[in-house]
Amino acid sequence: MSRESGLEHRCCALARSRGCIAMKLQGTLAGAPDRILLLPGGRVWFVEFKAAGGRVSPRQVNVARRLNALGFLVTVCWDRAGFVAMLNRLVPYVSRETSGRKNKLK
Repeated sequence: MSRESGLEHRCCALARSRGCIAMKLQGTLAGAPDRILLLPGGRVWFVEFKAAGGRVSPRQVNVARRLNALGFLVTVCWDRAGFVAMLNRLVPYVSRETSGRKNKLK
């Protein structure tokens, strides 16, 4: 597993633990971000994952600008700490003990 795919896997697992749906965008559009995260409350977050030393291509910049112009949040994630900081802003963490809700399907 490459550093970039490992970063993507760990970050998406964390997002799923917060109630998000992480969808892989493959072959949809050249330059499209790696993932679209569907957040609680009907919000959408596009994420491009890059390993340290990676670069964002001109196509990726163009697609990100187009998505931003439509009102979508698009970020480049260079490390787990940056992803966690943004996720905390978008989906505040609520522990099961303090939320008062059970984690069971009925």
